[in-house]
Amino acid sequence: MTIAPTRGTRAWSNLCAHWQTRINQHNGWTCRRCAKRIPPYQRSAWQLGHPHDMTTGPTPLEDLEPEHCRCNTSAGATAGNTARAGTTEPTWSL
Repeated sequence: MTIAPTRGTRAWSNLCAHWQTRINQHNGWTCRRCAKRIPPYQRSAWQLGHPHDMTTGPTPLEDLEPEHCRCNTSAGATAGNTARAGTTEPTWSL
């Protein structure tokens, strides 16, 4: 199993460029979260997402796939909120 590169690195940028080429060649891609089309030639329309939250360990390279930006960030927020559900909010005194 190959582990996905860290976001923001050259390896991550190369991986995104690879996926953009695949999206363009297929005249679009289907977002795995909402099943709607990701248009070709629009890099700002998608992010590489993973199907599970990061608390289960590093993401295998083969699990990464394009998702709409909104779908990916929403899934991340949901996972983060779920992970924090057992924590208590700080008590602020005035």
